[in-house]
Parts: sequence; C-alpha cells; structure tokens
Amino acid sequence: AAAAAAAAADCDGDVSRHTRWRASFTTRNPNLQLADTNLALTADKAVDTDGSDELVGDRPAWWWTGPTPPTDGSRVHALPQPRGDKYTRDGIFAYFNNCWLHTELLFAALQGDAAFRRPPYHQLR
Repeated sequence: AAAAAAAAADCDGDVSRHTRWRASFTTRNPNLQLADTNLALTADKAVDTDGSDELVGDRPAWWWTGPTPPTDGSRVHALPQPRGDKYTRDGIFAYFNNCWLHTELLFAALQGDAAFRRPPYHQLR
C-alpha cells in the first residue's frame, strides 16, 4: 500500500485526491450512494392519481402498436430465438411480434406521464 501511495505521489504529488476518488466509487450500486434515500421513495409522488392521466393503470387501446397482450389472464412468454439453419418467414414474424409485445409491456410498466419526462433520481442520465 505504501508503494502505491508513493507511486501516486510521484505522479502528481496529491495522494489525498486519489484517495478521495477511490472512496467515492466503493460500490457500483447508485442507490447506495444517494444523499437522500427518501428521494427514491418519494419520486413517485409526481404520478397523477386523480384519473386524468391516461398513462396510469392499464394502457388504453391506442398504446399498443403491435399485438395486444391477452386479456383473459393468461401469461405472455418469450419465444425461443430462431435458429439460423431452421427458420421460416412465419417463425421470424412471430418472434418479432413477441419481442415487440415484450418491449411495449416493459414501457407500459412506467406509470404516469412524468415517468417519461422526469430525470431519474439516481442521476445516471
């Protein structure tokens, strides 16, 4: 450790700057580095709950640009990736529609108009 500190001091003479830099990246989880952990819990207060926001709750029919999810309570499962030596036009089309539906379901999980506009609390974007 002393040799590393001496090497850092030889680079620019400021060991404390390197120590502070290393200490600020002790974890890769940005949620553990929040100054105010309540910010993550209160960020959803921007969701409109009076019923005027179309993007709260189940998505209306205009939301779905491809196949719609089943409404009978059955689950949506991912199709296996098509093999390069055994694929058909219908198989590729079914796989694409399945991936498209999963993408739309993922974005449908975002609740409220603000979820698409507000910067995230972790400030990674």
